[in-house]
Amino acid sequence: MGTTTAITSAIEEATRGIVPLEIFSSIMPVMLSDARFVAFSADQNPQYTVQPNLSFIDQLQFSTKEQALAIVALIEQKYPGSTLEIIDNVNFFSYPGFRKLQYFNAGEIRDPRIYKVVGSINLPEGLTVTEFNVGWLINVKRILNGGSSVMEIGPGWPEGNTVLRAMNSMGLAQPIWVGGDKQ
Repeated sequence: MGTTTAITSAIEEATRGIVPLEIFSSIMPVMLSDARFVAFSADQNPQYTVQPNLSFIDQLQFSTKEQALAIVALIEQKYPGSTLEIIDNVNFFSYPGFRKLQYFNAGEIRDPRIYKVVGSINLPEGLTVTEFNVGWLINVKRILNGGSSVMEIGPGWPEGNTVLRAMNSMGLAQPIWVGGDKQ
C-alpha cells in the first residue's frame, strides 16, 4: 500500500500519528443492506434458504475502508519502511449450514466490510511479517477490551487504548493498543 494519501480528516490525522477517535470509538452496526448470509447454491436449489442476519460476533469482524486506511497510516507513520496492503477478507471465512457471506454495499470508504492488513512492519529488529483483521483490532481489542491485555504485551506498558504500537509476537508483528510509551 505504501504511503497513504489523506482522503478524509481521520486518515489525515492518522498520517500525522494521531489516533482518529471519531472512527475508532464505537462499533458500527452492519445492516442487512451491507452484508448478509446467503445460501451457497441458491440458484441450483431455490428451496434452500438461510437466516441472513449476522450475529454480534460476526459484526465485530467488520470495519470500514477508512478505518483500515487509518490503521495502515498509523503503523506506517510509527514504523517507516513498513509495507502494508489492505485485503477484502470476505472469501476467507466459511460458515456452517452451507452459507456464505455476501456484501450488498458498494464498498465505499465508510461501508462496512471485512478487511485484513498483510505485509511487513519495520520493527526495531527489522521487517516482520504481519497479518491481522482490522475490525477485530478496533472493535474487540480497542473498544470492548479497552486495549491489549498485559498477557499480550508484557509488563511495563501502561494500560489503555489510546496509542497503537506493534510488537513481535512469535515471529509475527501484531498491532497492540496501549496507554502510552513503555515505562
